[in-house]
Amino acid sequence: MSVWGRRGSYSATAFVVVFFVVLAALAYLLRPFIDEEANAELAESPSDFMRIARFQPVEWKKWSPETVALARRRDRPILIYAGTVWGEMRPKFDDLANTPEVAELMNREFVCVRADSLMQPKWRSGPLQLLRNERGDSANFALYIFAPEGRLIAAPSIGELSEMSDSGFLVFLRRTLNQYADPNPTPLHEEAVKEAFQLSGGLASEPGSASEYANRLLVYLDQDFGGFKSRTESELLPIEYEVLLDQGRVELAVESLIKLSKHPVNDALWGGYFERWSANYEHSIVFAKTAQSNAGMLSVLTRVAVMSGSPIFEQEARRQFEYMLVRFADANSSTNDFAKWKDARRSPRHSFSPRRIRGLLNPREQELAVNDLGLDVAKNPQAIPFFTKRAEVASKYAAYQTVLEKLREAVAFPEEYKGNLVSYESQATAIASLCRTARLLNDDTLKAQCTEAFELLKQRMRSGINDVIAWPGSQSTEPAGFSCYLQYAAAAWEMMLLAEDESIGRDGLAVLNRGIYLFTDEQGGITAGRREELPPEWNRVFGPEVLDLLGASAVGELIRIGNCYSTWLGASSETNAVRSAIDVAVNRSGWVIDQVPIRAGAMARAIQFVEKGVQIGVPPGADWQQLESQFPSYQFVPRYSLEKDSYAIRTYGNWSKPLAFEELRQRL
Repeated sequence: MSVWGRRGSYSATAFVVVFFVVLAALAYLLRPFIDEEANAELAESPSDFMRIARFQPVEWKKWSPETVALARRRDRPILIYAGTVWGEMRPKFDDLANTPEVAELMNREFVCVRADSLMQPKWRSGPLQLLRNERGDSANFALYIFAPEGRLIAAPSIGELSEMSDSGFLVFLRRTLNQYADPNPTPLHEEAVKEAFQLSGGLASEPGSASEYANRLLVYLDQDFGGFKSRTESELLPIEYEVLLDQGRVELAVESLIKLSKHPVNDALWGGYFERWSANYEHSIVFAKTAQSNAGMLSVLTRVAVMSGSPIFEQEARRQFEYMLVRFADANSSTNDFAKWKDARRSPRHSFSPRRIRGLLNPREQELAVNDLGLDVAKNPQAIPFFTKRAEVASKYAAYQTVLEKLREAVAFPEEYKGNLVSYESQATAIASLCRTARLLNDDTLKAQCTEAFELLKQRMRSGINDVIAWPGSQSTEPAGFSCYLQYAAAAWEMMLLAEDESIGRDGLAVLNRGIYLFTDEQGGITAGRREELPPEWNRVFGPEVLDLLGASAVGELIRIGNCYSTWLGASSETNAVRSAIDVAVNRSGWVIDQVPIRAGAMARAIQFVEKGVQIGVPPGADWQQLESQFPSYQFVPRYSLEKDSYAIRTYGNWSKPLAFEELRQRL
């Protein structure tokens, strides 16, 4: 070929190369303006956790028995990612799923399932809840790979996954496929079967010690900033604070909570508490709040205010009450606030540059901001407001409210903080804590607000004969889980104590009885979700929910709430099923608090109340502040036949004669 022919060939090749480079560049530039094809199953879901993955290349499916049938037909393992939108591992795992090579392998060789742990309670505990807790895994993330017949093949820890690169995850998936080809049970499957058997009554043991559990909690206290330490982060665990208060360790709780109140995890700007923060750097916090954690914090702050007599904690409790009432008790309240940034100092929406602060605040307000809100206008490039000096803020609270209001108005798009999933279970949890605060603070305005909030909750949540629904009908057809029945019963109990109206308590007991009927398995144990949600052979690896995950454990709450109701009405036909369920739960699960280091606070509290075997009967118009401060480790039940200022003690089924308060104190 002549030189000219070769030149023509080179020119044609160069033209083709340049053409495709330009085409690729245009495609990249126009990508934001081209509608991606969304996964229809995820795009139509009310779940924030599901919807956030709708454009991922992984062909995610919702959990259902039909999904298992599909895996059987295709002879593929099932990869199940269960979690929440605010989970700390979600961004990491979603990045893996967005990698083309990873997504291609997942789609070709697996049936991939995404399950919102809030909407599908069965996956809150899932298999291996004790093992996962022991290795420090989060309650907000679990990855399982199953064979269609229910054989558990793999369940990597968060520590393992966090260290995997894209190539490392591909190696893990291929190794899993080799294990799937082997029909023999894996050691992990045998461990899951063993654990589920033990939690379902296969391990005969006496209930553990709540005081020993409280002693172990001291190791996990974050000595620098409050809260409790996990393997890599610190986090809010309000139920663990409740355990310490039940044990009378008020000073220890106060010391830890003071540190927490002066930390950015206490959101000075909008109210409420964030979930987690870096244990190594005080400002590196995860911008997520949930109804469950914040309801727990409201109860803790109120109890501490009453037990310590601290005006700072009373102010903090009232501030938290206002936040909970507006944010999580309304009919349209979503269950979480979540933002994608992790470090407040790099957030353009939540933090403030010195120039912005000087433009927003006058000199006196700047002084307050610098001294007590951590906003350094001289050298900090960006800062988030937080209560660096809680006592000073408490003494001049109105002045700080003015400063905070100006800062709130300067934040762009505050609506981006709210999730979309509306959960009535979360609203019931919030309202139970609101009622408790109004009762303990004995504030008529707060009581009126709680009464209205509970009546509206009842109107939207009660459904059919003693049933409750978990979501607005227009939002989801997912059935309520057992925890939803429990939280309505808890809210009704607290409202009965607040209003001194026993008809409210009977309504709560009816719902509790209905939940026990719906969620009791053939052996008398409680399941977190409806039994038909799993193929029968899968149930061998699922135990009851005994650990505190998104909130208090279902079994722990059953024992605690059920004990209140059954003590109130005694050995009546209305409490037969409750008392039987409590006996089964204590006998099967009470040993757990001696076997785990943390996240069994609800179980520890419940076992303590039952083992103590003593309750205090209270008259109309009881002095709740005095009772809470004097008897933090006892359950209180209404005895409205008593005269004012008379009390009674119930010891293993028998009530004492009426007692004056001083006699009560001497007896206990």
